[in-house]
Amino acid sequence: MVLYDLTKFKFLCLLEERLNGFDENEIENWINYYNEIINDRIEDGQTEQEAVASLGDMDAIVNEILAQTPITKLAKAKLNRKALHGWEIALIIIGF
Repeated sequence: MVLYDLTKFKFLCLLEERLNGFDENEIENWINYYNEIINDRIEDGQTEQEAVASLGDMDAIVNEILAQTPITKLAKAKLNRKALHGWEIALIIIGF
């Protein structure tokens, strides 16, 4: 999902939705992180929509967050959403 013409509020709401299942504190930390980035870019002269669009693709943002999240937290987030697939359990067991 490309982030053209999104307001900061809409972007942060979409990010929160995409992180559904994560611990509330984790979600709040990521929301605050991206809120600060957007605010900094606005202070540097970008419009709100330009600042949000400059973050890139929402899928890439979520993938980056997932890459930075320890596997144990991902497993917990997955359990909060739905049951794990067999291959997901195997990855957790082998520590990948």
